[in-house]
Amino acid sequence: MFTVNKTTFLVRLVVLSVLVICSISACGPSASNEMQSDKKPEYGGALVYGKSGHPITLDPAQSGETESSVIIANIFDGLVEQIPGRVGIKPALAHSWDVSSDGKVYTFQLRQGIRFHDGTQLTASSVLFSFLRQKQGSASESVVFEDWKNFGMDRIVRSMEAVDDSTFRITLHEPDATFLGLLTLNFMSVVSPESVSLTRQEFSKNPVGTGPFRFSYWDADRVVLRSNKAYWAGPPYIDSLIFQTIPDVETRWKMMLSGSLDIADAPPKNVIHRAYDTSKVKMVQSFGMNIAYLAMNLKRSFFKDENVRKAIAHAINREEIITAVYGDNGRIAKNPIPPQVLGYNNNIPMTKYDPIAARKFMKTSGYPDGFRCTLWPIPIPREYMPNGQLAAELIKRDLSVIGIDVQIVVTEWKEFLERRKKGEYDMSISGWIGDAPDPHFFFHPLLDKSVVEGNLSTNTSFYDSDAMHVLIDQGRKTLDTRSRAVIYNKACELFNDDLPFIPLAHSIAYVPLSARVRNFQTYASSVRRFNNVWLSKAVK
Repeated sequence: MFTVNKTTFLVRLVVLSVLVICSISACGPSASNEMQSDKKPEYGGALVYGKSGHPITLDPAQSGETESSVIIANIFDGLVEQIPGRVGIKPALAHSWDVSSDGKVYTFQLRQGIRFHDGTQLTASSVLFSFLRQKQGSASESVVFEDWKNFGMDRIVRSMEAVDDSTFRITLHEPDATFLGLLTLNFMSVVSPESVSLTRQEFSKNPVGTGPFRFSYWDADRVVLRSNKAYWAGPPYIDSLIFQTIPDVETRWKMMLSGSLDIADAPPKNVIHRAYDTSKVKMVQSFGMNIAYLAMNLKRSFFKDENVRKAIAHAINREEIITAVYGDNGRIAKNPIPPQVLGYNNNIPMTKYDPIAARKFMKTSGYPDGFRCTLWPIPIPREYMPNGQLAAELIKRDLSVIGIDVQIVVTEWKEFLERRKKGEYDMSISGWIGDAPDPHFFFHPLLDKSVVEGNLSTNTSFYDSDAMHVLIDQGRKTLDTRSRAVIYNKACELFNDDLPFIPLAHSIAYVPLSARVRNFQTYASSVRRFNNVWLSKAVK
């Protein structure tokens, strides 16, 4: 066995598990030097984050969407965590770990003296409890732990053991290039066994972790967290972290300009061309680790027809969607992964907007006269889809030309998530933000047949391909980076042959920050943490 310290890990394993072609810092401008100032950090103050949607749960084991995840990431820790500003993984609750020579056994050494927010001690048994809770289920909590199933953890993990209070061991069925990346995801966070036992199904509303912020309260439109002064990595600089739900994008922007918010989701289209006071609001930019797509429910007979799917692909004017919905904030997608991810296939041609070709495909399909179907747009602005309703209206118009009569169905956010996973739609405007910068974290949740099993699938097209499953499995098991790239290139080719969903766009992520925010750090994924952020008292 070899001991994996931070340096060794980055050299030997990160390149294998989370390589991307360009990191955030290389893809676009980040915060100004003023905002990343070397000035001495100041303590105190409340940071207010304007979010586009309400969280669904604050239990990391149940979190499957970003509105909840961004909050959860500041309450809980995992054994390891992603490095801000670049691709990589570093120690968190585990200060070091060993990996066996065959790549199957991971032995983690936990930091000493860490306590949960309820005062109880973190031990290896706490880690084991957190993972077994999901693996075995919990009758007393009456909840379903989707991510454990959807990420195929039972196929990856052979056994888990609390060797002693400070040593935790995981044995895999086989070497896995994605495993350490998996450990950075929210559902692999460590929860307080005592608090879970006391609150049971109410834990999702009363979360207790070891993270930089403690849960305070959750009301209709706000989740309030307080600084964890005993945080193992040092107390956060800010006293309070407030997540405020403001669904309307223009309202959020006005609140940013007025100084009511310190950070906000999804700014308005073409925001970089708007005139605003740059002494009050700064902009951080990166190419988003995301994709927006039109999911077609392959359980429906008309979408099982390959010619129907090809007709739809040619009928949709994606350039117009980019112009109308994204402006300068987006680019057309052609693969199921963003361009900066390992295995992106540049050789695949872009599907052209061609109504004539679309009509020909429909005429050769089993539905030459068209059909009626529903289209469910995502109901809140997301990084990958700023305006689902507008995109739906444009798609409805385009598909009418080939005889498809589309009924747009509008739902609330929670209802949309629950009913979409159950397949209660015909088409859906959906999207995905990579949990880690690795192709596996797009291909597996969106396209693996193993995720279709059950009623709570992230594979929202219900794509059931043996060939794709084999490629995804090979990509997971292969440790050589170049070999992995070849595998995912082939997976992109297969995706474009089968077209289980229509790639629409990758967004360019703009994050507006108030001028008083210092040391905000971006990640090469959907992660956002605030323990190192501080607020300048010199800026009012």
